[in-house]
Amino acid sequence: MGEERVAKRIFYSVLQVGKRKQGEQLLRYKDVIKRHMKRCDMDPSLWEFEAEDLPRWRLSVNKRSINQI
Repeated sequence: MGEERVAKRIFYSVLQVGKRKQGEQLLRYKDVIKRHMKRCDMDPSLWEFEAEDLPRWRLSVNKRSINQI
């Protein structure tokens, strides 16, 4: 994925402006994905490398997510 793509900029961005509600803070999309990956016994630091082989990545994600249901 190119560095200039909007999806990548949003995924890796840090909230720069705006206010948050009081109470429990909202999690970023990235934080929620990491939480789900940990529940499925996947290493969040290696997901980009593993996702380069798309058929293998899909099989791995489907197999691990079914085991968690």
